[in-house]
Amino acid sequence: MKLRLIYLLFSLLPYSLFAQGIAFMDNPSWEEVTNRAKKEKKLIFISAYAKWCGSCKKMDAETFPDEKVAAFFNAQFINVKYDMEEGNGAVLGEKYRVMAYPSLLFIDAEENLVHKGVGFRDAANFLSLGNDASKPDTQYLSVKKKALDLSPADFLTFADQAADFEDEDLFQLTLSYLDKKGNIYDHPDLIEILIRHVPELPNEEMLIDIFANKEKILASGRIPADQLHQQLISYTLGFAIQANIDEEEQIDMEGVKLVVEKYLKEDAFFVFHYFITQYEARGGSPDKAISHFYEILDAPEDKVKFVMLVNAFINFSEILINQEKLDEALQKLDAKELTGANLPLAYLKDLVKAYAFLKSEQLDRFIAVADKMLASDQTPAHLKKELGTLKQKALEDNSEL
Repeated sequence: MKLRLIYLLFSLLPYSLFAQGIAFMDNPSWEEVTNRAKKEKKLIFISAYAKWCGSCKKMDAETFPDEKVAAFFNAQFINVKYDMEEGNGAVLGEKYRVMAYPSLLFIDAEENLVHKGVGFRDAANFLSLGNDASKPDTQYLSVKKKALDLSPADFLTFADQAADFEDEDLFQLTLSYLDKKGNIYDHPDLIEILIRHVPELPNEEMLIDIFANKEKILASGRIPADQLHQQLISYTLGFAIQANIDEEEQIDMEGVKLVVEKYLKEDAFFVFHYFITQYEARGGSPDKAISHFYEILDAPEDKVKFVMLVNAFINFSEILINQEKLDEALQKLDAKELTGANLPLAYLKDLVKAYAFLKSEQLDRFIAVADKMLASDQTPAHLKKELGTLKQKALEDNSEL
């Protein structure tokens, strides 16, 4: 009877008491870790964490105790945990450029970072990461060294991984790869590499090339027309700023305007004036920012697409609220006459009001506009669903006041 009772009591104990998981060294000296790695001829795995990091705690609770994870990592690596905000961890965080948590670092005995993961991983995903790190052919550092010789499809896979790893060399490496390949626009994978992994253009020649090959980019099927349109705006404005900024970071606005007008044509007025609006707002000149925003708001339909104006208003509304200019700006928006293809978009005026009233915590006004939009046949179904959810939350917040 006593043996049965003991067995029953043990069977009720949590499995985690017996499954110890990965055997970590906790914040040891770095010299001790590297010496052990050399002696045992193993890679070092570092779980780089911060005390406040929720995803780090989740990996501690769910991933690291997994039986298969523990068996693999204990056999393959010297496993170490470091708090990256103090002691040895802070030094290593600077050395290995840890910018997010958890960072999952794989380092050889010579202290080279050979593989890396960022963010929470479940057991299966973490095992896959460890498996790649354990094999020289699939280690990130090995693939990176031969990146310029990869096929376009393999380089795209590598570049996606490099972006996940937050590799600061990715931009220059991508430019070198595309330059080596030559004609980008006849290969869909090269087009996708450009669009996804070249956030800004180093020279005007590339900008000219992209505009000249716009139809080929669209024909590749790798990017929708509206997304390409936004990318071309981003490329143009980025180059315009880069070409017109001095060593003291002062921007020649006339120079920026000339580049924008040269390439963006019908969107030039909006892009340039909205750039100045944001520039003045971030520079601590809200009155100047509002003045430039009003130029956009007062512009005719052929100079500023109504959808662009709506997005700009929603993004800029916080400045208007802080400067007590929201109602004045909304009156200007209401006064705008819509014609032709813009007529069915009139509901967007109310959408601007709804978001602005919500952002300014004018819940009664938000609810009134939301009710109007919910009752209208012009409001798209997906917006009605979103407004319904926001209205319910606003009603709950109102009841608590």
